[in-house]
Amino acid sequence: MASPCPPCPSSSPSSSYSSSASYAADDDDENVFERAERLKARGNDLFKRGEYRRANAVYSEIVDLVHLRGGGEPTSPLSADDDEMEKAVLGAAYCNRAAGWLQVGEWRNAVADCDEVLRLGQGGSLTVKALYRRGKAHEAFGDADSARRDFENALQLEPHNKPALEAFENYKSVLHRLVVLSRATPEVRSRQRKGL
Repeated sequence: MASPCPPCPSSSPSSSYSSSASYAADDDDENVFERAERLKARGNDLFKRGEYRRANAVYSEIVDLVHLRGGGEPTSPLSADDDEMEKAVLGAAYCNRAAGWLQVGEWRNAVADCDEVLRLGQGGSLTVKALYRRGKAHEAFGDADSARRDFENALQLEPHNKPALEAFENYKSVLHRLVVLSRATPEVRSRQRKGL
């Protein structure tokens, strides 16, 4: 599914929120994953307190930590277990960061992070969350077709997901589609009017 906007850099939330993590060269993967879990708990706490940009800075630390396990150079190939652990940790960090971007109105960043979650191919509830969040971001900048498609895909994976079901049901209403479409750029508007 193509995004209507160019992808944003996936590991840096913005230049004003730099990573404070230091990555020692002698860290083994287990310690990296344990640190990532501690960072995730800290980010989740900040998110719950409404400090979304600070939470996203912590989620960005996780992305950097995992991508640069061991000291600044991209890591060598992983064992199958480590590869799955890395995908799970990265998927959660990107998905959580996307939720933060939605809270602060950074729709393009939210789409980019959800795209990363989907690229990792973790499946399950993480994929459903990413599809729902990407749909909400598409909705926010007026791309009703992409939003509806993401909500529909989320429901195919999890038919009883209440937020996705409510969002998808809204798209059965022409009025709702027109409200979303009113937010769109002129090119998106002309492309989507054909589908009304």
